[in-house]
Amino acid sequence: MAIAVIGGLLVSTVLSLVFVPSFYAVMDDLSKLTGRVFGRFLSKPEDESLWEAMPDGGHAKAEAGTAQMKLPLPPPRLAAE
Repeated sequence: MAIAVIGGLLVSTVLSLVFVPSFYAVMDDLSKLTGRVFGRFLSKPEDESLWEAMPDGGHAKAEAGTAQMKLPLPPPRLAAE
């Protein structure tokens, strides 16, 4: 009976401290990869040349024939992108 208890403790420890975090890391990386691959097909990238700096430090999207309005900065690019 002691062998079964010790074996159960060892298996549960390995599952909870090694397998679950490593599986989570693999699935997280896989979701980022699929997002990068299929994100290119699902959304059209925005033309960043339309963004220009405003004198007060904000940014505006310049469109022909329309007034400029303040818009938030585009999200920063990650090194992996």
